Amino acid sequence: MKNIQRLILFFLVFAGFLLWLWPINMVNKLGDPADIWKAIMSYYTDAPITSYVMYKGILSVFPYVWFYNLSRYLNVDGLFFVKIFYSLMFSYVSVIGMPFVWEKITNKRASKLSSLVFVLSLFIFWKSNYALDNLTIDLPNLTALILAISFAIKITETNLGNIFYSLLGGLSMGMLLCGSGQYRLSFYALIVFIGLNFINKFKKTKFSGIQLLSVFIMLLSVVSMVRLDSQFIKKTIDLADKNQAWFLTREEWLDLSLSGRNMLLMKYGGGPTIENTRLLAIGQSINSNFTDQVSQGGQAYKPSYFFKLVALHPVEFAVQGVSKLLLAVSLDNGNRSVLHLFYFYTLLFISLKVLFGKIKKVKDLITAKSLLITAFILPSLTMLIFHVEMRYFLSLQILVISSVILNFDLIKQITHLKAEAISFFKKKSLSVASMLNMKLNYDLFFYMMFIIICFSWYAAIYERLGTTSEMFFQIF
Repeated sequence: MKNIQRLILFFLVFAGFLLWLWPINMVNKLGDPADIWKAIMSYYTDAPITSYVMYKGILSVFPYVWFYNLSRYLNVDGLFFVKIFYSLMFSYVSVIGMPFVWEKITNKRASKLSSLVFVLSLFIFWKSNYALDNLTIDLPNLTALILAISFAIKITETNLGNIFYSLLGGLSMGMLLCGSGQYRLSFYALIVFIGLNFINKFKKTKFSGIQLLSVFIMLLSVVSMVRLDSQFIKKTIDLADKNQAWFLTREEWLDLSLSGRNMLLMKYGGGPTIENTRLLAIGQSINSNFTDQVSQGGQAYKPSYFFKLVALHPVEFAVQGVSKLLLAVSLDNGNRSVLHLFYFYTLLFISLKVLFGKIKKVKDLITAKSLLITAFILPSLTMLIFHVEMRYFLSLQILVISSVILNFDLIKQITHLKAEAISFFKKKSLSVASMLNMKLNYDLFFYMMFIIICFSWYAAIYERLGTTSEMFFQIF
């Protein structure tokens, strides 16, 4: 019965998301989507075009190339099947994938109200961050991560003896190596997770032939995906050379980023670009022409020097990293929305309280399930040395939202808060003397301090924009 309810919710979310996405031009808002769409449209023509976004790998154009050509064959809009694909991804992630993963981590199934609030929260937070309504690789990356984690769990539950799960698990984990580089560390976390479970089960039972075959198929699937991605990159480089087009490989992008390019930006995307004045000062201290060289696409210093800078200025880089992390979880979509910020900061506080409440000893951190949490965190931590866009941190954002909304029965929580409020106003006198004698609620105290610190830090970061005639914070 519960599975039927979840299936009904899936189709409702799919239909609602598709209805919202339908009138939106997914390739008209950012440089990346517009540029990659040209490559997709021309991929199977006599004059294919190279996009600089194709350095991210085969997932940057597939399966969109097939969707586009199918649309042409059926004489429908070129984005027809792309929008259906995005609707399916969001519906899977919000209704099936993430609730399943969180249920396996906590051994607790979310209530119907919690599941609905979870979906609405993801949509509200992500609808303007360029991940849901633009042709970027971020939502496919997150979908691949949740698929990989789901099948990694399935593989361990079936004692590595299910060929079907091993095949799909290998393909989904392979996709983590074929998209944005930030998700590659998650692949290794999942491999270790499967390996630890395999070792534990191998100690208890004999190793069968079907298990050996399943492991082989999983590894072969991963290698096949990597091989396809390598061929795609090689073909793209050859095409760029042929067309004399500007194209940087993954390694060249990384070199350019670590040589100063991303030291300049604290945030870019839905909101205004914020210049990172502290790291800019560090760059100029080693090269007076630092700003000019980087703005012109040059390398102000060798990439290896970046880590020497971190060693020389550890406090500066640590503070900037935390500031970027704060922006990553300040899901106001660039609007400086008080309600959005207050909601997510509250979720963040509760999630941290839940996390640290479960960690009593160091050994609590060293478990197989902790690797699943790590797989969500690593893609976001990787990006803290680069410039910040909210869509880069989907894995961390969904982890925070899941840990609170899917972890609690919201009906019980609301009922409890209602009873507490009624009891307070019935039994407590609101005189000054009675209020002074009230016991201090430390949870409430630390929560208020946390909210104040987050808003203050957020405002301090935006102060770098200088004087503005409009109000800084908006209600919505």
